[in-house]
Amino acid sequence: MTRDPVTGTYARRLLVIAVTEYDDGTPAQQQEFSTGVSAQVTVVEGWWADPGLDDGRRFSPPPRPKQLHNLRDLREFLLDEELAEVDDDEALVVYITGHGLAPANSPQHFLRLPDSYEDRPLSTAFPTAELIATVLDSRATHVRVMVDSCFSGRLETELKANLKALREGRRSLGSLVVLAAGNDESRPRLGQFTNLLRAAHEHCSDQANGYAGSHLSWQDWKGIVGAVFDANTMADVHEIWPTPSAAVQRAHQQPSPCLPNPSYTAVEPVLGASLSQVGWTRTELDTYWISRAAGQPGAGAPGWYFTGRTELVKRVLAFLVGTENVLIVTGEAGSGKSALLARMVTLSDARFRADPHYGPLIADIPEELDVPVGSVDAALLARNSDPDELAQTLYEALGGSPSVFGTARTARPRTASSGPAKPLDEGPVVALCKLVEELALLRGRPLTLVVDGIDEARNPTRVITDLLRPLTQLRMETDGRPAVRLLLGVRSPRKYTTVAESEARRPSTSTPTAPSTDLLGLLIRATHSGNLIRTDDVEATMGDIAAYVRALLQAPYEGQGGAEEGRPSSWGWTPPSPSSGTSTARWPQQSPKRCPLPSWTPGSPPSDFARCVFCRAPTTLRGAGPCARGPRRSFARTSVRWPAGTTPRPNT
Repeated sequence: MTRDPVTGTYARRLLVIAVTEYDDGTPAQQQEFSTGVSAQVTVVEGWWADPGLDDGRRFSPPPRPKQLHNLRDLREFLLDEELAEVDDDEALVVYITGHGLAPANSPQHFLRLPDSYEDRPLSTAFPTAELIATVLDSRATHVRVMVDSCFSGRLETELKANLKALREGRRSLGSLVVLAAGNDESRPRLGQFTNLLRAAHEHCSDQANGYAGSHLSWQDWKGIVGAVFDANTMADVHEIWPTPSAAVQRAHQQPSPCLPNPSYTAVEPVLGASLSQVGWTRTELDTYWISRAAGQPGAGAPGWYFTGRTELVKRVLAFLVGTENVLIVTGEAGSGKSALLARMVTLSDARFRADPHYGPLIADIPEELDVPVGSVDAALLARNSDPDELAQTLYEALGGSPSVFGTARTARPRTASSGPAKPLDEGPVVALCKLVEELALLRGRPLTLVVDGIDEARNPTRVITDLLRPLTQLRMETDGRPAVRLLLGVRSPRKYTTVAESEARRPSTSTPTAPSTDLLGLLIRATHSGNLIRTDDVEATMGDIAAYVRALLQAPYEGQGGAEEGRPSSWGWTPPSPSSGTSTARWPQQSPKRCPLPSWTPGSPPSDFARCVFCRAPTTLRGAGPCARGPRRSFARTSVRWPAGTTPRPNT
């Protein structure tokens, strides 16, 4: 998704108002409540004041107020904090928790204090909307208020009435957000609001979920909440301010200083901006490609480079250097689609290839498996994006000016830009198509674009029909050739499986009915693509695994007595020659510590042998057994895996 850089802030403040010292119930119940509130505060501080956050994202820890027993205590504390004086270059996060009061004859919400009288809320309880109005009326551009209290949903009506006096520029500011722990009748139990916060934190901490930027947007937040929400254990959080509008929706697409991404790690970029969404990051290259794929047990240890899947690599390479219009890479989840595309995108990038850190890795790639520099013009990941956002991303990746979409993306004043300004009624897809035609004409060749994760887009059907199809219809004015070539990645179930050794392929007994099945068909029809490769093809995957297992079992025993013992040569599992074609390996000068080969009796099932060799790991060969060491360690992370429900077969 195309986003402006997150707004810089001079300071970030976290303010916590937690009322705990109630005299309700027994002493044990009072202690339980106090402990529970303290746990809630810990969750909040663990997100916004986490010492692991860098200085530019971490919020200052909240001040510890004295015990808040009465209205005077709370008002004095708030006066000391000078919330009305928060400046425009500060970001403010406020968390309010404690018992709520909702008088039957009043629309107001009050925060109940230990000395409050329920029948005298006006003089003994604190009007929650007063605090919210104070911070929203400050000069702070980015504010997040969380009200974790019973009946807090009634604040929505109260704020709409009270904030009519708010100056117009702030009333329409989408970066001022107030969240309530439910509707006007909700009574969330202790910990339910922060259960949601904790689950959201864990969700976006997992980089596999696609949140890689330094900050999240409010749109990201809503998507995360929808993904993790559990009605049995979590509060049904409502966004009660701002009032929804097109301007607010656009503003919520931009990263917010109030939403630091806990999974973000600042790394030096490896690839150019046009390829960085699909290619490997430096962290992925160092931990996955170099360490794992090289079979290195630890830093500085000898390793070997396993390529594998050479037929798939060659097929994609043929597309990159050929004249085909569209190539679709598909397969089941975890079958290596993205790894295959990432390899192509990364190796095509001139910046990556010029990095001396990766020189030895590139030098070891066989010539027939190398990727021509510049063979990919732009690449992006469709995850969590819609067609317009993807079009904007591609537009900017190809060198278009971000200011073209500035007024559409945000309600804030647009800064001056040297790029041309397009009419506001020109949508991102139209602008992208015009830019592509101009660039193709200028370069005298079609542009090659990579789009991965199509099935993970917010509306994958529209991504196909509203973005990809128009791109395939573009033609170069000079000779009528396509102006764009598309390399596309999409998940789909495997429709066919090998059901028995003597049977030909036939449809599975349980035909998949997942939406991705229809999605693949739509993609083929919309792009008029007759070219499709699967990364989960059973026969091809078995061949890759067999080649790997042959190399894995034999190499550590080269030149050692007894290397032939126990090797299942009657199946054709013979040691690979240097020109085996299916795998290329550079073995360490010092072999790994020798493990005894298991005994094997000709005629016994191959799966038994595999389980024995791999410490009784499943035949998917993805788990590492208790004595994982040497080359076997890397096997769990290679892009080659044994499809579920299959076993290797003899070559006889």
